[in-house]
Amino acid sequence: MRIRTLSGNSLADAMRKVREEMGPEAVILQVEEAKSGKGFMIRAAAEDTDAPPAAEQTASAEPGARAIIQPQADMERRIERELRQRLRQQRLRHYFHQAIDPDAAIIPALRFHKVPEVLIERMAASCLEADPGPDEDILAHALERAIAFGPLPPRPARPLVVVGSPGHGKST
Repeated sequence: MRIRTLSGNSLADAMRKVREEMGPEAVILQVEEAKSGKGFMIRAAAEDTDAPPAAEQTASAEPGARAIIQPQADMERRIERELRQRLRQQRLRHYFHQAIDPDAAIIPALRFHKVPEVLIERMAASCLEADPGPDEDILAHALERAIAFGPLPPRPARPLVVVGSPGHGKST
């Protein structure tokens, strides 16, 4: 795994540099405004495809060297597992505070629309389970996990009230 810090004159410029140099699978770890106040700095991580896996190094080693390499390989796996977990948590924070549009914020938007805090927490927790991908897919995954959707029965056992503003799809 490689970690780099890239900067640009604008947030969009810095993001473009991250995608060009680290690829579309890069995970954003930190975004901050440059200390000079002009531009942004982004710290991102991506898989290091050039390094041979530790398991390959261990298998090809002499028996005496395995005693030294195996604990190191185990430690590398534990560190990588921990780093992946932290990257997912960081990605969740990034997603909920910067959302799809860097100027937007999901949590304030959900609170503005009076989404209960319990539901916001449930959605945040399910984002940790989501596969890496576009922000829209992560939000869709969170909604699917947090809210049960299903067809209505043709004849409900009790009356059903559909409430909402005019023109917002109650009759469709």
